[in-house]
Amino acid sequence: MELQNDMSPSGTVPDEPRTAERPVVSVIIPMFNAERHVIETLESLAAQTLLDIEIIIVDDGSTDRSPSLVTDYVSRDPRFRLLAGPATGSAGTARNKGLDVASGKYLAFLDADDLFAPSMLQKLVRKAEEDEADVVMTGFRSFKDVSRKLEPLGRRGRLHVDLLPNSTPFTPQDIAEHIFSAPHTTVWNKIFRRDFITEIGLRFQETRRSNDAYFNMVALATARRLSYVDEFLVRYRASNKDSLQGSQSDNDWAWMDATRAATRELQSKGLYEPFRVAMMQRVATRALDRLRKCTTLESFHETYDKILNELFPEYGLDAETARTLPNEELGARVIEFLGTPRLEWAFYNMTRNTSAPSSGKSQQAPSNGVGTSGKKSDTEESVEEEGPETPDVSVVLTVHNAAQWLHEALQSVLSQTGVSLEIIAVYNGGSDGSLEILREYTLDEPRLTLLTQRGTLSEARNAGAEAANGRYLIFLDASDYWTSDFLAGAVKRANRDDLDVLLFEADSFADVSLEERGLPSVSSDAFSRESSQLQSGAVLATTFAHHRHLWQHVGTLLIRTRHFRKTRLRFNPAITRETGAFVFSLLLRTDRAAYFPVRTYARRVSTNAAIPLTALDSAQSAFLTYVDMVRELGSLRLPDATSNALDAMVSHAYSAALSEFATLPDDQHQHLRQLDSSPEAQATYHALRKAKALEVSITRL
Repeated sequence: MELQNDMSPSGTVPDEPRTAERPVVSVIIPMFNAERHVIETLESLAAQTLLDIEIIIVDDGSTDRSPSLVTDYVSRDPRFRLLAGPATGSAGTARNKGLDVASGKYLAFLDADDLFAPSMLQKLVRKAEEDEADVVMTGFRSFKDVSRKLEPLGRRGRLHVDLLPNSTPFTPQDIAEHIFSAPHTTVWNKIFRRDFITEIGLRFQETRRSNDAYFNMVALATARRLSYVDEFLVRYRASNKDSLQGSQSDNDWAWMDATRAATRELQSKGLYEPFRVAMMQRVATRALDRLRKCTTLESFHETYDKILNELFPEYGLDAETARTLPNEELGARVIEFLGTPRLEWAFYNMTRNTSAPSSGKSQQAPSNGVGTSGKKSDTEESVEEEGPETPDVSVVLTVHNAAQWLHEALQSVLSQTGVSLEIIAVYNGGSDGSLEILREYTLDEPRLTLLTQRGTLSEARNAGAEAANGRYLIFLDASDYWTSDFLAGAVKRANRDDLDVLLFEADSFADVSLEERGLPSVSSDAFSRESSQLQSGAVLATTFAHHRHLWQHVGTLLIRTRHFRKTRLRFNPAITRETGAFVFSLLLRTDRAAYFPVRTYARRVSTNAAIPLTALDSAQSAFLTYVDMVRELGSLRLPDATSNALDAMVSHAYSAALSEFATLPDDQHQHLRQLDSSPEAQATYHALRKAKALEVSITRL
């Protein structure tokens, strides 16, 4: 099969853009030997909610099956085009080829193994139109190539919204000191207005590495208006063995060549001075990171001399200027470097790496010259996570129309002592001021990460759990709060017995003032006095078969994050509020669990619910809860005594499902039947129908 109509018989590509109506976005993808991932990348583009796009794949001399795979794919979607690139081993050159034929109003760039979220282009274009912006940026998350596990949200993997203005649009001068650090110097987390790029004559450097750094820096500093979408809309594939980043050598200075080129370009435009400090910080950050990652003593000495005698003097970096840098931590690192003897610096800094430099030659994979890149031949920085140590606990706070309660919930978390936290607030929509409150907290609270999404409460919990980096995981609804400083004791108890699940109690209360509640204050010391024995989750569940506070709400569990992911459990998106099915399944899949008779989770019972439920919502949740519990119990082989005791929990779930089912009009019953086609669900549906019919007959009699 031919590559596509864009290919002439001689293998050349016409330079004229398409004559069809101009698309909203042109997405340009450089490709070399990407057969393992490219189809998944293209599918992420085919799934975009913005339909009016064109995707230009520029093959840079692939020797694997990439061209044939893409040719077959694009034959089924006219928005996709496959072009023959210059085959120089530079993604920058391939991207320039795509620029020559792109016709969209906006430009987006994606590597051949990364992914866009389905709404990525639509959200960034909408923001660009609202703000009349030349460049719009967004956040991204890294994921492992093989396991597909999302990596922690380290500083370099995020859009640094704490360094960006709260309101958009803004000018480059508004973020002058951080313009080369806040947005991250890669092209695939941004869109660019095409007329702006054409107007300033911007092109990619034709180098094998770091060629998008120059493009980014010049575009960001030259733009008239900048904007951003504070979400994670790109997935970056880390640990790809085919990537040039995986074979990056100690003596690679392409990033510095790009920095110098951008410096000269901004100087020629008379734009350099406002961004001089930002450029100094960039040089200091990249240089010291490069030095710290040297793998041989030979490369260490070479890099050390280059930084000390060439780069720092070139950009005016000395101890005096370091003290004035906006990034005080970076300034301290520069001062430490300049004031510490060479070998002493090497010992105290390089030994922090998992692999210290050896005295022998670096064992890098040999380069075969042209086109060694499976992917990241152009990426300015490998997206490695360098965040703080793993926090003890990730608190997933789900927020929907909770402005009147949100401060109380947040303060109950922030007041926890003796434990390291990350707080993942998942804003799930609403019409009150919850989002504004969360944004205010993020300005002063570095432990708080804000995610925004639309969907059910279960989907919000899933999103928060997916983003969690802590050793343990705990859930809190924004309408609820914790009554005591208990978390450090809980972690200590879980650590002591290597627990996967720790179960505690909750109290329900009416939505009244704090003075009226009279809830107990429980010290974390209580954990050492009132500990329970280590047991399986199934046995623990039987002990509390009739204790609804313990098994109906996920907020009463401290869960080991590793165990949570091992179980592969997710909250059922169709179950609107209650979490009994999830807790039931989690306990039955847990071998190491324990219980504390401590009431610390305060559940709010309010007539002004954050997410009002209809009768159909309640019936649906109760129906699916029972079905999920039946399915879970049926999949396990348990001792008769344990199984019989667990039946009490399942029976209670059936009673709840029947009660809700009985309130529904007949014309809504069919909706429940269509929720789940499994035998368990269909049998449950018919049982409920018969039970209701019998109840009606008895009532008539």
